[in-house]
Amino acid sequence: MKKLLSWILLVCMIATMLPLSLSAEGSAAPSEPAIHEAPADATPITDLASLLLPNTAGGSFKLTQDLHITKAMIAAYLESLDGAASIVSPEKDENGDPIYFTADGKIAYDKVNGETKADTAEGATGNVKDANGEDVYYQKVDALSAPKIAYDTVNGTLNYEFTAALITTNKGTDAGDEAVWEANKAGRAIYGSGHSITFEKGITFAGCAVLVNKIYGSFAIYDLDLGSPEYGVEMVIGSMANVGMVSGGTVDVTKGEETLEASLYAENVNIYGSIDETARNSDNNVGGFCAKPDDFTEVTIKNCDSYIDVFRTKDKTNLAKTANYSGFIGTWQGGTLLIEDSNYYGTITQGMNGSKDDKGGSAGFVATTMHNTTEGSTITLKNCTNYGTIIAPRLGAGMIAITGLDVTLENCVNRGTIIQCDDGESNIGTCAAGLIASVSGGSVTATGCANESSNISMVSPSTEAVASGLIGLMYDREKVTLTDCFSFTSADISMVNGAAIRFDAPTKLRFRATLSASLVKMIEERYGAEKVKVGMKIAKLSDYEAAGSFDALTDAQLLTVDGTWYDEEHTTFVATTNEIAETDYGTKYIATAYVTLIDAQGSESTVYAAVNTEAARSASDVAKAALADRVPVAIAIKGYVYEISSGSFSMYTPAGNEKLQAYVVEATPAS
Repeated sequence: MKKLLSWILLVCMIATMLPLSLSAEGSAAPSEPAIHEAPADATPITDLASLLLPNTAGGSFKLTQDLHITKAMIAAYLESLDGAASIVSPEKDENGDPIYFTADGKIAYDKVNGETKADTAEGATGNVKDANGEDVYYQKVDALSAPKIAYDTVNGTLNYEFTAALITTNKGTDAGDEAVWEANKAGRAIYGSGHSITFEKGITFAGCAVLVNKIYGSFAIYDLDLGSPEYGVEMVIGSMANVGMVSGGTVDVTKGEETLEASLYAENVNIYGSIDETARNSDNNVGGFCAKPDDFTEVTIKNCDSYIDVFRTKDKTNLAKTANYSGFIGTWQGGTLLIEDSNYYGTITQGMNGSKDDKGGSAGFVATTMHNTTEGSTITLKNCTNYGTIIAPRLGAGMIAITGLDVTLENCVNRGTIIQCDDGESNIGTCAAGLIASVSGGSVTATGCANESSNISMVSPSTEAVASGLIGLMYDREKVTLTDCFSFTSADISMVNGAAIRFDAPTKLRFRATLSASLVKMIEERYGAEKVKVGMKIAKLSDYEAAGSFDALTDAQLLTVDGTWYDEEHTTFVATTNEIAETDYGTKYIATAYVTLIDAQGSESTVYAAVNTEAARSASDVAKAALADRVPVAIAIKGYVYEISSGSFSMYTPAGNEKLQAYVVEATPAS
């Protein structure tokens, strides 16, 4: 009875559910993985020159220090060129081989024409003079683009473009390419030793990759940060269709009867930067690590994080028909792919395509898998989390946009924002999903996976449009198996019972929320009961309406309180306001409940209940409803045992009713 005398619970059902965005309160706390020890004979990388590996260089290499590449370093390096020592290749000859220039505007080396040292009137380097009479040097991004100023002694360094990767490679199948072939057979392994390679802002890569253009044979990279939060790598898609930070692609090659099957291995690698698709109108594939591996490729990525932003700057009429964008792999054509213990944190904004039958999609880890290539291919994602934002015109997902091959997901989680933004032009299925947007072929087996994001939304008016926390479009449901998977969104948290009021003066209001028993069981089994925090954000309704959202409220306006479980089953929790002054008895308050999940790395994700302004309550509202809560006869089982007047029974004593009356604020008559 004391409990009843302390609090009055009034039923007020919320009818409208408006999803709010999930907010990741913190990034996964990075572990300290053991550094892989480089072989004793590994070649040290100490500066820009030693980083620029020619295609004849196979074997192991190691960073001995952090390497920050500046425009001044590039200028000094260009000035020191002697023959074909550099892979900085702003221009190519008729064989497609780089032409190298000295810093004074002369051709240093041309494989076709030999070392000429001749002036060039046009192309990458010209004879334009600045105000001091010094040469202004140019570089061209590709054959169709206008030259850009590379260096001007009056105005300073304006632009340096890398139009090839730092590590140049080719197939080595032609006569005289024995050294290249042997280098491919030996493979290349870069030991970062915990160091970073960063680039001064304004240094732009316009080729297909930053590290290695294409992988022939094997390539491995360990313990390296490519870019940093301050010095992210800037890439622009020029003439290349397949673009990635580590590699544009892989190629299986054959020489005679010998075949080298390509492979990529990355462990403890973090990549930072942006890829801007501005120059191509044909099909494009973009992957943070690798854009488009060849058939039969083996790719293994472990304990790696991608902070890559991918976006388009062209208008709709000029965009490619098919585009696949991802934080890790753009298009997977077949072979063995394993991504494990890895995270995506970036933003992918895939602009509207010009064709009505658009293809492709965007996702945190793999954009597209091809279902018409290699039988027996496998794609496995383990312990991977998407924290990023995916905005796609047709198919967007946290893990994989569209798959036609066999896929296995284990303990993968979407905590990011997935938005499908097509305005209705596409005449085929559109979808936003936490795990996989579309399964067009192959099988999908997902175990222990979850969506913990409220912000999965559709803009498309298409009748086939689907928004799903786990799997979206399934063309053969029998081939999709989900085990111990769940989706946790704002719809799973219900604000109930309006508000309760305390009899003491000054008084307090209490709000209550509920979760389903099955959901509570799943999240507590996954995270542990101590890793599930509950609470509410409470504010004055007038402040909320003026701000437009809880996120826009100031700290002074926002009351955020920890919740308390109301029952042993942990299906209901409550939170109480601070004391409400008498002058605010008529002020309406609004609340939104939240549940925060904390994973093993200490990373938090928070899901909020929907906000319904009609559920706002004041102390006066609650008191009036309680005073009106009467029945004509005593009902002991319901607690209506106090006769206040003849034929009017209340749950509260006459003294309690008097206290309630003290909270009532009469409306001010209209003048």
